[in-house]
Amino acid sequence: MAASESSAAGATLQQHAYTVRLTICPGARFGLHLNDANRVVRLDADGLAAADGKLQPGDTILSVNGVSVARGAKVVDVLKRDGTLRADGGLQDGRTVVFQAARAAEQAPPPADGAPPPLPPQLQQTLTSATGWLRSRLGGGGAGGAGEGAVAGGSSRAVGGDDP
Repeated sequence: MAASESSAAGATLQQHAYTVRLTICPGARFGLHLNDANRVVRLDADGLAAADGKLQPGDTILSVNGVSVARGAKVVDVLKRDGTLRADGGLQDGRTVVFQAARAAEQAPPPADGAPPPLPPQLQQTLTSATGWLRSRLGGGGAGGAGEGAVAGGSSRAVGGDDP
C-alpha cells in the first residue's frame, strides 16, 4: 500500500510502507547497514534481514519496536535501550524485532506478509542445477515424466547415496 510523505521542500514523495519482523536466533545478526538517516545502505547475505527478503538497499527504517526513528533517532540506539542489542554487541536471542520501513514508490513493493522471500541469485542457480541433476538421475523430464511417475506411483530410488 502506498503512503504519502512530505519532504522538506514541500514536494510529496510516494512510498510503500511495510512491516518487517525478524526473530533473533542464537548467533544471528541483522546484517543491516544503515546511514545516518536510517536508510539501508547494504545487507549482508548471511544476516537475518537478507534472509527475510523484504528490506532492500534504499529503504528507510521509520520505527523499531514501535519507537519512531524518523526524526533523527538511530536504530542502534533504540535497540540498545530496549535490550535487544547487548553491551557486547551481540543480539538478545529469542526476541522479535519489528521494523516499520518505507520504500520509494518507483521501486518494486516489498513482498506481502506471508509471501516467501525471493531467493538470492546464487541459491536460485544452485537449486536449478540440483533439480536438473535429480531429474536426470530419476529419468524424468517435465510434468508426467517417467521419474515423476515412478515416484508418484510409490516406487523408491536412491538419490545421492552410494551412487557416484
